[in-house]
Amino acid sequence: MITTVLVAMLLAASPTDAAYAARDAYLACIDTELRDGLDKKVEPDAFNSAVVVTCQPKLDAWKTAYLAADAADGIKAKDSAESFKVDADDFLDSAKDRYKDYFDTKTSPAKKG
Repeated sequence: MITTVLVAMLLAASPTDAAYAARDAYLACIDTELRDGLDKKVEPDAFNSAVVVTCQPKLDAWKTAYLAADAADGIKAKDSAESFKVDADDFLDSAKDRYKDYFDTKTSPAKKG
């Protein structure tokens, strides 16, 4: 339901604004999972699986908004999908690497705010 509300809100904004907002929501989900996992001392392999499952709805919403923004800009669907995959993979791979580094060094990211 939250994803449905998020998508509805995003559709009211410009396609580019919607894509940015959806991306930010996805990154916030990853960040929350990273911080929660470190607090609970979740092993890196378990974090890697959990973050994918937990943040999938946000990723799906971002993909929808991203593809719509690119379509509005005249970008071919195939090119847009490939670009999205690279961006999404980069964000997720970076989070997994950061998580492992924090876990191995028994450190944590700076507090928000």
